[in-house]
Amino acid sequence: MNKITHLIPAHPIFFSMTDFWITLCPAYKSEIYILKSINDKKIYECKHENVVVLEYYSNIDLANKIFQIVKESDISIFHSLFFSPLVKWILLLKGFSRYFDKITWIEWGFDLYFEDYSSIKTTIFSILKKITVHMFEKKIPNFVAIHPTDLKSYDHVIQGAAFKQFAPYIEEKGIPEYLRTFQKIKISEKQKNGIPITIQIGHRADHILNHKDTLRKLSRIVRENIKLYIPLCYGDKEYADEIKKYAYKIFGNKAKCQMELCSYEEYIRNISEVDIFILNSDRQIALGNLHPMMIMEKKIVIPKKSVLYDYFSSFAPLFCYEDLETCDISSFFKDVDMSIAREKIIEYKNIDPKESWEKVLKNIVER
Repeated sequence: MNKITHLIPAHPIFFSMTDFWITLCPAYKSEIYILKSINDKKIYECKHENVVVLEYYSNIDLANKIFQIVKESDISIFHSLFFSPLVKWILLLKGFSRYFDKITWIEWGFDLYFEDYSSIKTTIFSILKKITVHMFEKKIPNFVAIHPTDLKSYDHVIQGAAFKQFAPYIEEKGIPEYLRTFQKIKISEKQKNGIPITIQIGHRADHILNHKDTLRKLSRIVRENIKLYIPLCYGDKEYADEIKKYAYKIFGNKAKCQMELCSYEEYIRNISEVDIFILNSDRQIALGNLHPMMIMEKKIVIPKKSVLYDYFSSFAPLFCYEDLETCDISSFFKDVDMSIAREKIIEYKNIDPKESWEKVLKNIVER
C-alpha cells in the first residue's frame, strides 16, 4: 500500500479540509502534517490520529521537517507551496531534487503569481523568487489546479512540463437555500426610489487588490447617491488602517470599512446588499466572493488583464475596470443581465468535489 502524506500550512481554510482528505480514499494510507510556525498562536485540534500538527522554529527547521516527511513517503502532496524561497533553497542544497518524482503540488491562487515591486530590496526578492521557481516549482511532475484559470497560469508563469489536472476547490457541495431564493433589486429601481447604490471594493486587506487606485477612480462619483463597503477584516492590518484612512478622506461617511471579523452568514448578508463588486487584481482570487455575487446576479468589475476576466467574460457581462476612470457614469450604474452567469456558477458549484479528487488521486497513484 502506498504511503501518502499531505503537507498542509497551518491556516484555518486548509485545516478545515483535513476530514475530506482523510476520508477521500480509505484504500490509501494517508497521513496529514499541519506545518505550524511556533509564532502562530492558533490552536488546531485534530480529530484523527493520523493528522499531526508539527511546529517549526525556523526556516531551517521547516526545511528539515519537510525533507524527512517526503523522504519517508511514497507520495507527498503539497497543499500550496506555502513556504519561502529560502526554505526551497535549503531543501535543494540538502539534495531534495532526488525526491521530486514523489511530489504532487495542489496550487493555491498566490502560488502562481509574482507581484510588481518598486523598491530595490523587493525587486531583488522578486528576481530571486523567479530563479527559485525555475529550480523548484518547475521540476515538480504533478500539478493540480483548483480553478480552470490556473491551468493557463501554470503554463504562463511556471512554464513547466508537469502532468496537469483540475479539481474544484473543496467547499460545501451545492448552493445554500438563501442564495437560491435571493431576489435582486435592480440598480435602476434603487435609483428611482432614492436608495443608495452599494459598491464593494475587494474582500480583504491586501495590496494586490489595489484599493487606493480603485478609490481614486471612484472619486469622480463621490457626489452620487452611493455607499462603499470595504472589507478589511483580515490580511495586513497596517495596510487596512491605511486604506480606511484614505477611504474616509475621500468619501467620508459614505464609506464603511469592516475591520472586525464576522461570521460567514453575516458576511453573506453584507454582500447581499451590494450592487457592484470591484475586484481590482490581475490574479485568480476571491472565488468565495465572486461565486455568491454571481449567483445573486451582482454587477462585477474586473481588470481586462486579469485571468478571471478571460474566464468569466465568456458567460458574464463584466464591466472592464480600465474603463472606470473615463466611462460615462450612467454606464457604470447600468443594470446587466447576469442570469446566464448565475446558472453557470450554480452548475460549477454542483460539481462533486469527491468524485473529482478521487480521480486526481487515482491518477497520481497510478502514474
